[in-house]
Formats: sequence, C-alpha cells, structure tokens
Amino acid sequence: MNRQEAVEITERSLTELHESLKNGKSEAMQAYLKSLAVFPEYSHRNIFLIQAQMPHATRIAGFAKWKKLGRWVRSGEKGIGIIAPLMTRDRATVESDEDKILGFRLVHVFDVSQTEGEELPSI
Repeated sequence: MNRQEAVEITERSLTELHESLKNGKSEAMQAYLKSLAVFPEYSHRNIFLIQAQMPHATRIAGFAKWKKLGRWVRSGEKGIGIIAPLMTRDRATVESDEDKILGFRLVHVFDVSQTEGEELPSI
C-alpha cells in the first residue's frame, strides 16, 4: 500500500461513516467508538486506516515495539499501513526541544494476533 491508497481508504471510510450517520444508522458510529477505545494512541485518520484494513484488530504496535514486549511478528504477516509524521529536531538551537514535522510517510504496524511470544499483561 502506498500513501495515496492509504489516503483513499481513509476518505472512503469517512464518507461511509458520514452517510450512515445521515441515514440515522448508529452501527458505524458504534464501531468507530469501539475502535477509539481500543486504539487510544493513534489519530482518527489512522484508526480509520486500521479499522478498514483489519476490523478485528485489538492491540496495535510497530515491529520494534513488539520486540521490546517480548513478542515477534510471525513470518509472512502483512503489516497494517498507517500514516506517521516525519519529524526532525532543529539542531541549530541546542536549547530547543521542539520537533518539526517535515511531512508524512507510510509505516506498517501489526496486531497482536499477528505476533507470537510472551503473554501480554492484562488491563
């Protein structure tokens, strides 16, 4: 999946949600709100991308994060494409801790169902 496809999926998901709300159906809104509760650290756009690509996803993290948690992504698993900011720190001013967004890029994350390893702590 490239960036353009990710944007198209997001726009299609937003349009479908808008249409279902206009028609008075709350099922799409309930699914969206459930997704918000499951993916609290992702933007609305990325939640739509995750939900569109893997509706049953519950816990999402990148490859390195799963490795830190003692889990690994199974061989052959396809990542879920999301949009991540490309950040830089202004090195000219050492005192500044301010990051600047240069743009956005496509990154891949994985659901817990795509991993193996140590059990995760329950909430």
